[in-house]
Amino acid sequence: MNELGHSNPKRLTPAECAVVISIDILSKAGTPTTPKEIADFLKEDVQTVRNILERLRKKGLVISSLAFGLGGFARTSTPLHVSAGEKIYRLNDDIGDILQQHPEILDWARVNLGIKDTNELIEYIINRLLTETSSSFHVSGRERIHRLNDDIGDILQQHPEIQDWAKVSLGIKDTNELIEYINKRAEEERKIRILQYSKKILAKK
Repeated sequence: MNELGHSNPKRLTPAECAVVISIDILSKAGTPTTPKEIADFLKEDVQTVRNILERLRKKGLVISSLAFGLGGFARTSTPLHVSAGEKIYRLNDDIGDILQQHPEILDWARVNLGIKDTNELIEYIINRLLTETSSSFHVSGRERIHRLNDDIGDILQQHPEIQDWAKVSLGIKDTNELIEYINKRAEEERKIRILQYSKKILAKK
């Protein structure tokens, strides 16, 4: 992760931009936004992420609380994977407002993600959100589908802009059709993971 800073102390570094976007995606997907979860998502060293989070806290972009303490985190897909002493980090404002206040995030997205404008960045976030939500379930069969349906239903209630995006970008008419699309996508990803695992096993023989 690029850690080079800028002359303006309030301007975000590329590494800080990446962490801001990651927090938004993970939190909306119901994933506990601990330093470890963020580091795993970015494939970065956890201590590096902790340092970045502390800088973002000092800049007023994120707030933190103990996972099970006062104001502890809301419903997540994997609450048992978080210890009571871990901190959860949240953005201090809506991502749309943050993008207005920090245009350097869009500059970072143009270079690192090939994204042209704010709308395309929001679309990217929603796409990653759907992928993260569908891939966060490791149970099989009906249980996985029911849990996924419940989880995405809650997310769609909290973030109706996802449904608006799906209508325009995917031609999806309603919530049920979107859930069906996500279930299909989750199943495809499961098959890909099984195939990749099988190839690794065969390669060892």
